[in-house]
Amino acid sequence: MASPPPKGPQPTNSSEQEQEASSTASVELLSPAADPSPSPPTGAGVPLLSRSTAVETPQAVRRRRRQVSAERRDGEDFPDDESARTNKSNIGSDFSDKEPTPAQLPQQTKRVVGLAALSPAQLKELFPKVEPQIPAKYFAFGSRTIAGTAGTYRSSNESSLPSDFELAFEEIESVASDYEEEHRRTCRDYMAIALRFLISYLPIITWFPSYIRDYMNVLNDLKAGVTVGVMLIPQGLAYAQLAELDLVYGLYASFIPPLTYTFFGTSRELSVAPSSLPSLLVAAGVSPIYDPITQPAEYVQASIALALMVGILHTLMGWLKLGFIINFLSHSVINGFMSAAAFITLLSQIKHIFGVSTVQSSLAHELIKSLAVNIRNVNWGAVVVSTCCIVILGTWKWLPKKKYTKWFHKYVKPVPATVLVVIFATLASWKLDLAAKYDIKVVGAVPAGVPGLVVPSLRDFKELIGSACTIALLNYMQSMAMAQNFAIKNKYNLDNNQELRASGAVCILGSFFQCYPTAGSLSRTAVNAQSGAKSPIAGFFASMIVLIVLLVATTLIEPLPKAVLGAIILVSIVTLIDVKEPFRLWKISRAESLVTVATFALTAFVGLAIGIVISISLALLAVVWQASRPHYSLEGRLGRTQVFRGVRRFPKAVVPPGMAIFRFDADFFFANANYFENKFRKHCMKPDVQTVILNMTPVNRVDAAAIRVLKNLAGELKEEHKRLLFAGVKGRVQNMLERAGMKSDFGQNVAFFGTVHFAVEAAQNMGMYEQFEREHVMAVPAHADSELAHQERKFENMLHEEATELPWHLVTGEEQVEPASILVKKD
Repeated sequence: MASPPPKGPQPTNSSEQEQEASSTASVELLSPAADPSPSPPTGAGVPLLSRSTAVETPQAVRRRRRQVSAERRDGEDFPDDESARTNKSNIGSDFSDKEPTPAQLPQQTKRVVGLAALSPAQLKELFPKVEPQIPAKYFAFGSRTIAGTAGTYRSSNESSLPSDFELAFEEIESVASDYEEEHRRTCRDYMAIALRFLISYLPIITWFPSYIRDYMNVLNDLKAGVTVGVMLIPQGLAYAQLAELDLVYGLYASFIPPLTYTFFGTSRELSVAPSSLPSLLVAAGVSPIYDPITQPAEYVQASIALALMVGILHTLMGWLKLGFIINFLSHSVINGFMSAAAFITLLSQIKHIFGVSTVQSSLAHELIKSLAVNIRNVNWGAVVVSTCCIVILGTWKWLPKKKYTKWFHKYVKPVPATVLVVIFATLASWKLDLAAKYDIKVVGAVPAGVPGLVVPSLRDFKELIGSACTIALLNYMQSMAMAQNFAIKNKYNLDNNQELRASGAVCILGSFFQCYPTAGSLSRTAVNAQSGAKSPIAGFFASMIVLIVLLVATTLIEPLPKAVLGAIILVSIVTLIDVKEPFRLWKISRAESLVTVATFALTAFVGLAIGIVISISLALLAVVWQASRPHYSLEGRLGRTQVFRGVRRFPKAVVPPGMAIFRFDADFFFANANYFENKFRKHCMKPDVQTVILNMTPVNRVDAAAIRVLKNLAGELKEEHKRLLFAGVKGRVQNMLERAGMKSDFGQNVAFFGTVHFAVEAAQNMGMYEQFEREHVMAVPAHADSELAHQERKFENMLHEEATELPWHLVTGEEQVEPASILVKKD
């Protein structure tokens, strides 16, 4: 065969040339004759292309395929399979530097696209006997373009190119096509993952296109948003006062969080903005570090940093799907904590209602002591203003529905009372000049404009992390309780983990715009739902109302008395102090009632963070204590039925003679194993008890400690020639007991039955058999065969009459045998 002219650097020694020629088949896959550029040297790191400098695009490949198909239809002569097989050797042996003709290429050899993307390792897997020396490139001839391996190949077993080079090209084509398809599928998967990520983090993408088609949705959300936005202004000011911040920060927190929740939230009714609980927790967490009066700048920075930390915690909880943590806050803990927080809030706002100064503290006894000392300096003007506001707000909230008040509930109550109180109080203060004449403290100057962008500082991270964890848990608890309630009522699904991520986004973005931690508000959420909110877009409209006030109306609220804000807070949180709940819980569970009282006392008089931690610990200890001392009962049969109930609750229940039926109403594990053993020995290990039936219907799981106790008890019963029968054992529990050797180690002394009734019947039949054996089988003489046979037949008939439904193999655990074969004992 004619060898191609060498390309690249020539060998310096002729012997080296001969040696390389004898050991390696050098084959060049050339470009068209019009492109006589030399091939790259061995080991080139960049694949070379033919005329084009890039891999063909899929569109170009499709166009070229259509062109080839058209040429075939026009009658272009392509070789058939027979000619391909005839010219197969030419591809391997006569592949010189001249351009190959179409006759040298079989028809089934298709164009390979994307081979250049394959790595040398992948090419080596395609050619077990051929190792690529340089990267792949494209080469073209005529109207056919084939992507193949370029350069020199070295065969491990042959001195020339393999004869199945054609098949190798087909294999390359197949793998390269699969690689392209996998690449496209991978790209589609990445796009789908990115889209799912956006949808999971921005739920507005899924529902907004259908939402915008119905203009009634927009109108309903506009009405609800305007109503809630008007409420947000006085509440934002009041809760900022509760948090010991300048009032403008309440407006900032009423603008950014509702706007952010619009894009990230899934609840249609939840109104996220300043609330009483996070405001109180901010004051309780930051005031021990910085004094809000003497260090206002540091106090504000710490409050904003607290929002960032809460947002990060919520985001992590959402992505890690830790929403279940809220389950560890029992009802008794939540009720006690909320009552204590509301009580501390009430005490902290009395100073504004009476117009006196008190110490900054989150402990109830310190606030009470400070109020008792300063009560002599009461401002009666502030008392009158706050009293009037409390009466108006209380009328709106608690006026009963009577026949003579129907008009009020129909025409007046729909108007937000807080808005009316703020408007009338502001006008009265401006007209009567209450600040100058009666020394009533007013809001004063409020900076206008949108909040500026700031970067929160985490220099107080160690001091604030405890408060951040407390706020994160309780904010999530408060918001989710309300959101779940309205979601169930309106029959739509709520994503708990997405709500955590949404809360995290609200707090994180809000912290960069000077917002302190926020949460859902019960009063605003209820008003939002009653006003017809259909989506989180209502929060967007509410934030726009606050934005308008920030831009053009801050001067209008300067005369507003702070006593009015204190009255608004007092009326909104007084219902959270639930005095009746401990007495109601005492009738249900004394342990939960004690936990509620302990939580209230610890939170109010020791501290919010310490109180919630100790209260959760007490609740968990109560659960462990209850699990270690579960309920148990001794059962008996009710009349002639197959029903067995506790003899203490049902005195007429009859315990079968010689038996003890013990029921354990809890999972059986290490915490209650000793308790079970003590009660079992006390009630079941008696001289007159020959069979113990253990009703395990309530038991869902057992552990190693429980199995050890059961085996010890079964061993002691076996030594005393007594039996232990299990009834109602669940399949998983029975499998564990059998694997532990409960049946194999104790034989006929341990058996399993589906119900207590079957176990009792089996035990009675086993007792009859033993009694018959003692009376008629012991020491039977050889000449008494006929009498023995008569007794055997008598016993068989008795068994068939009394317990024909109980097969013996259920009792013995062995194959069924006739009683006569068991009883016959000849000398």
